[in-house]
Amino acid sequence: MNSLVAYQQAAESQMGLYSPTMNVYSANMRNSVPATDLTADELEDLLKSPKASAEFRILRATRRRLAITGLGVSIEDIAAEAGLGRSTVFRHFPSRDDLVARALTDSLTRFHAQVFDAINEVSDLDKWLLDVVATLHGSQIRAGRALWQLAASDDADLSAPIAQANRLRRDARKQLTRSIADVAWTKASGKGSAPQEIEMAFALAISSFAIHSLNVDYEVDESVSVASIASMLSAHLRERATQ
Repeated sequence: MNSLVAYQQAAESQMGLYSPTMNVYSANMRNSVPATDLTADELEDLLKSPKASAEFRILRATRRRLAITGLGVSIEDIAAEAGLGRSTVFRHFPSRDDLVARALTDSLTRFHAQVFDAINEVSDLDKWLLDVVATLHGSQIRAGRALWQLAASDDADLSAPIAQANRLRRDARKQLTRSIADVAWTKASGKGSAPQEIEMAFALAISSFAIHSLNVDYEVDESVSVASIASMLSAHLRERATQ
């Protein structure tokens, strides 16, 4: 059994309850995936190397299709999105799963870079929370269906390259949540490192499942959900810091 079929069977049993929400979410993603995410370094590489140009197109297409279709995306869909032939894709990446894992890792790297930029902003607690939560919220929505599926998957149900990407996602999420909690705790005039309950509050409030539930299940406007999450975290931080 190939890894794509195995993943699809695992996903059906593991995520069947979420399929109506995910179908709506997938449809919404068609209008929210950015058309381009070219960095300055990538632009320089593209100008120098045809190989880099093809790899960029393939990875960009893979990220877009992952956001819309999810982890079950096919090479044919990726090739069509990139405007390249199937054989061209395989000249640059040895397998579908290696390509998907690389695209997932790229998405995670971009996501965490955006959030760390927001964390490093100098402002008071309430404005800082709004900025950080807004960045997290927007990045989670743009990341799309595949990262949500990845978070809901057991590594044993994934191919080796995608399971490795999931381990990287898990470790990076813990590091990111800890960093956010510590900065927030300091801004709330807390002493020392943030207590575990503060870290867990952030982990719950900014999880992909919470954000996607507000966005799709409750159909809450993004600005409302961001303000609600930031307000809740601010109140908890201030109360806990004074104890």
